[in-house]
This record gives sequence, C-alpha cells and structure tokens, in this order.
Amino acid sequence: MKLERTEEEMDLGFQTPAAGTHIWIIMDGIDLIENEETGSKNFKIPMMIDSVIDGDPNSEGMQNTRFINIVDKNGKENAFGFKQICNLLTIAGKIDKYIDKFGDIDPTSDKFIRRLQLDLPGLMVKAKHEIRTFNERQQVNFLSVAPYKKTKDVKKEAAQAPDTKTSDSDGDDW
Repeated sequence: MKLERTEEEMDLGFQTPAAGTHIWIIMDGIDLIENEETGSKNFKIPMMIDSVIDGDPNSEGMQNTRFINIVDKNGKENAFGFKQICNLLTIAGKIDKYIDKFGDIDPTSDKFIRRLQLDLPGLMVKAKHEIRTFNERQQVNFLSVAPYKKTKDVKKEAAQAPDTKTSDSDGDDW
C-alpha cells in the first residue's frame, strides 16, 4: 500500500444508537481493560442491536461497547460492577455452573475472563437505554437489562398463513 497524506481530523462514522428498548447481542471481544493512569479495571463487552422494540428503527445493526468497572482506581473491587456480571451470567442461565466451578473468585483472573469470553458471546438481552453526554460525547447509558428469548413471530406467521375463511352450507361467511 502506498502512504498518502490525509486530513488531520478523521471521522470514523461511529454512531450512537438512539434511545429506546432494543434486543442486543453480546459479541466476541470481551476483555478486561486496565486504565494505566488510574489502575481501574473494566470489562469491555461489545454489543450490537439485533432489533428495535421501541425507538428509531435505524438503530438496528448499530454497535456499542459496554464498559463495566470491576476494580476502582483505589484498587478495590466494585461490587456494583461485579453484580452486573453476575446478572449477565444469570440471564445466560450460567450462574449456577459458575458458582459450582468458581465459588469465590477473583473476577480479574485469566480463568474467569476466558470463561466469560466463551459463554457470553451470542447472548441476546432486552435492554432499555438513554443517551447521556459525558466529556462532550454522547454515550449509551443502560437503564435496564433483561432476559430475551426468541419466540414465534405471531404477526409474521399470520401474514404468511393461507386464507382459511370457512363458510357454512348457505355460502355465508362465519
């Protein structure tokens, strides 16, 4: 590839999904990120909107990365952050296996992180979020996360069903 001069400022086209309620899929790329300046540690959880329940339909397919603080800048475990990880494992139906296998565990251990990397991608959740501005940047702020299970799309099935009008012997529709 040939190097070439470009603009000094670069717009990568990342968009913040509009506020609303969506079905999100957790994607590959879960990792533990340490802030070298503060020492805090955060789980990085990449997510993508699979479908829109309430909100802008153009949000479908947009991605966001959820950062969950697990160790604060003082080196203490963040109980609220750890609870969020436990909530995701509960939603995924994996918490009992984790309790049996790990019991009390350091959430920053390689063993725990590798297990999350295997078990959480592909998990679909129903989540409601709002948009907040932080350091002049718009960010997704999750308000609630709940289990999501695919169910039959009754409206879609009804639209695809053949016309089954029934009439009596006189030709009158019921």
